[in-house]
Amino acid sequence: MECRAVSKLSFSDLQKRLKVVPNASRIVSALEKFIGPKQPEASEPLFFEAEYEYGDLIVDNGVFVPPCGADANNCEQCLDLKNRVSYSSVPLSLVLNQCVEVFTDRSPKLVDNRNKLVPLKIIESAELFGTFETLDYFLAQCTTKPPWSVSAGSRSVWILAPLNDNRLPSFLSETTGADVYWDRTEPQWKLIKSSMKTSPWKTSIILFSRSFIETVKKNRTQANSFFKLLLETGWLQSAPFRHSTVEHAELRTWFLEGPARSIPAPLGELYQFATVCHILSIARGDIPAFQPAGSAKTVAGPFIAFEKALYEALSLLKPKTPDIARYFPVVLQPGHLTSGGASGYYSFRCPSIAGPTMSAVPNFSEIPDPIRRTLNGLKNGFQPEYLDREKSTFFAQSGRYSVTREGSQFPWQDFFSHVKHIPLRRSNLYTESAFLISGMRIVRSADAQLARHSAA
Repeated sequence: MECRAVSKLSFSDLQKRLKVVPNASRIVSALEKFIGPKQPEASEPLFFEAEYEYGDLIVDNGVFVPPCGADANNCEQCLDLKNRVSYSSVPLSLVLNQCVEVFTDRSPKLVDNRNKLVPLKIIESAELFGTFETLDYFLAQCTTKPPWSVSAGSRSVWILAPLNDNRLPSFLSETTGADVYWDRTEPQWKLIKSSMKTSPWKTSIILFSRSFIETVKKNRTQANSFFKLLLETGWLQSAPFRHSTVEHAELRTWFLEGPARSIPAPLGELYQFATVCHILSIARGDIPAFQPAGSAKTVAGPFIAFEKALYEALSLLKPKTPDIARYFPVVLQPGHLTSGGASGYYSFRCPSIAGPTMSAVPNFSEIPDPIRRTLNGLKNGFQPEYLDREKSTFFAQSGRYSVTREGSQFPWQDFFSHVKHIPLRRSNLYTESAFLISGMRIVRSADAQLARHSAA
């Protein structure tokens, strides 16, 4: 059976595909200077286009996965694709439409064990990934499989809605026309994928074949524009690692001599320090915050359609609930703060920090104040120029930062800004979600220099 998710592309085919992709002009120009419009087409395919449905893995813990899956032994096209891009564990790829997510699942288990994924980067159309691994191949560097994965769209999502009723999948089957199978112990992205099977959300990528890469290696002078683009992309993509190494070293001494001695650390000293560094990295745009999908720059999955279907399912589940008390579901997806005034959310209860383990916390409502005091205590030498400390706010489910107390600054309207067909109020937001138990709304400073990171 022919695989419709994989196709071979000549350079002229690629030119036509990229012609309608915004922001792809530079890579097209670099390729045209190398290949040239008059050069005869190569005897072997230089490029492949591969299509993936929402949530499908493109890279699984550092290993490329073709559209038909890791065990696609019965798919001739996928086997051929794997062979022709085997120069690297993660072949050089260009996102053609929609977006992909780079993430790792090596974080410590959360208390509820429902989402162990750590989002690292959202890569949008016309952006490259696999640059580190491909540069290692160009430069003959020994390398190991990278400890991250890449998915079509974002797996690292949170659904703000009551999902505990075992009957919910059957009601979702009724509203979507799909056979929905999901267990509460499973990651929430699987509920979205199962519900949206009848109207799949897909993303396509362009993969650069071994034949193309070898041609670049043998003709480095003629391919200078393309190789320069690859080097620049790799340098920009490495910025988060370079920033964090320098910044953490500077902050560590200050933290140990100041906040570690004078400010309570309910998260544990190491984890509290990691949390502050993580917040500063989010404000700089190096790593993503979480944003309502409806207001995100690029929607990373079939989230808007899913919100509507879940709202209808919840209405069927409890038909007597008045509109004012009926929850409207919100999908939170990873998103980078790359412009002044951009905002996103971070949860202390459901953190996205890879590495250290959080201490047992008896009361998450006590977390915001020590974090606020630590951030406000940063001296001029460590001024977080990207973080707007005046506009950034904290939230919890009780106490000083309670999202439900009268006069609360919690901006519930943020979550419903894309919903125009239903009049919604604060009471329609499911504030009992684990994500909203305790956290921070991070706002990037309007005076910050725009971050320039093009891919992951």
